[in-house]
Amino acid sequence: MNTKKSLPILLSFSLAVLLFSYPAISEAATYYVSNSGSAAWAQCTNINTPCAVQTAFNNAVAGDIVYFRGGTYNVPAKNFGSTYHCYYEPANSGTSGNPITFAAYSGETPIFNGTAGGSGDGSDYATIFGTFGRSYIVFDGFKLQADNGTKMARIHIGSDDSNVISSYITIKNCSINGGSTQIATQDNR
Repeated sequence: MNTKKSLPILLSFSLAVLLFSYPAISEAATYYVSNSGSAAWAQCTNINTPCAVQTAFNNAVAGDIVYFRGGTYNVPAKNFGSTYHCYYEPANSGTSGNPITFAAYSGETPIFNGTAGGSGDGSDYATIFGTFGRSYIVFDGFKLQADNGTKMARIHIGSDDSNVISSYITIKNCSINGGSTQIATQDNR
């Protein structure tokens, strides 16, 4: 047997086995969302084919940057879950070196207008964004309001009483409207 000819074949075979024995590693990407977006996640890497908000929150992974185009995003009343769960929550966490970033597209303002009073919220607020148990998430450049600014909009960082922890959450360049409704409770709202 000629070992000079069989060595390259053996190395090629070993390299192929090594490559196929590890799961594919996804690379971080940039995605786009609009208030009328409907593209599948794989297609919304193009600014001209944005996806819906829920698609972005369901699919973004560590290192992804998700840009939200300007305009008003009307958020229905939250009629599910507890007040600790929000209408939009990321399904995944980022990492210390690769957070998941949800941000306004440059020069544009995405306005999230929630609807207060759903069965999963209080009558005087709408919980729009949250991080229930997720970490390394960035929210940058959003305007949040409820009922066109008359009720309180919320971002809920953390969890409920089950000790599910969110950490390393960054909120910057955001406007969170507290509304004009007087709150008579003694809690931390």
